[in-house]
Amino acid sequence: MKLITFTVPCYNSAAYMDRCVETLLPAGEEAEIILVDDGSKDDTGKIADAYAEKYPNIVKVIHQENGGLSAARNSGLGIARGEAIAFVDSDDVVAADYLEKLHAALEETGADMALCAVEDVDEALAPLDERVLTLPAAAGAFDGKELLAEFFGPSSTYYTVAWNKLYRRELWQDLRYPAGRIHEDDAVAHLLFWQAEKVVCLADVLYFY
Repeated sequence: MKLITFTVPCYNSAAYMDRCVETLLPAGEEAEIILVDDGSKDDTGKIADAYAEKYPNIVKVIHQENGGLSAARNSGLGIARGEAIAFVDSDDVVAADYLEKLHAALEETGADMALCAVEDVDEALAPLDERVLTLPAAAGAFDGKELLAEFFGPSSTYYTVAWNKLYRRELWQDLRYPAGRIHEDDAVAHLLFWQAEKVVCLADVLYFY
């Protein structure tokens, strides 16, 4: 597997960071984990530094003044070395086979992005009483422009959010998230799909929100 970058924006995430990072560490030195401490006022920065000290070949930390999700993700992108990039929010977790399945989907199809399904969970990481799943309109490989129509359908969240995807680095060469904007994912998603010659959509639930 080629080097993968996980970019993790962290703001006052001390209560959740451990379980998030622990789900990323099994990738070992095939991945780098960039923890962006976005001006946190709790122990987020200390926890991030502790991981970097314990796993110096895997974990990198950026400390910056609070700028929001866009600024944090952009900082991670700025130093990312991976040939593929994933965003994981610091209060979320990924499945044990998240990276394996998404990376295999990229390689087997030659796609520019691989997407997975998402399940909402409670703070104990247990499924909700009524399961909430974010699934694709259809699984398979598609032209990126073709999928722009799904942005307005019932499965729109699957396509527009930043964090259920593994991206080839080239997609981000000229793109960054707009600073200070809410729904920053939406502001960039259509540009990513417009660039992507092929996008592979998996129905596997690999990300837990």
